[in-house]
Amino acid sequence: MTLTAPTASAATALASFCADLRWDAVPTDARARTAELVLDLLGVAVRGRAAESSRAVDAFVRTQPAGAAWAALAMSASAHATEMDDVTTES
Repeated sequence: MTLTAPTASAATALASFCADLRWDAVPTDARARTAELVLDLLGVAVRGRAAESSRAVDAFVRTQPAGAAWAALAMSASAHATEMDDVTTES
């Protein structure tokens, strides 16, 4: 039996799917839930900015060269600082 590598990795296939996805192609219920979850994430991230752990990450990020990766690290630390995932059983 000869095994051949797939032409695209799972990550590449997922990235391609996401890049090609159009908002109007997503079912209405899924769009509504996505909007709710993004709003929740933003609210938790804003609240998390005041957390001690977020301030520490932010202080470190400010010593680094400007860049999207550092901004993403700071914002993700803020979003994870306040655990709010258990307020809904729908996700």
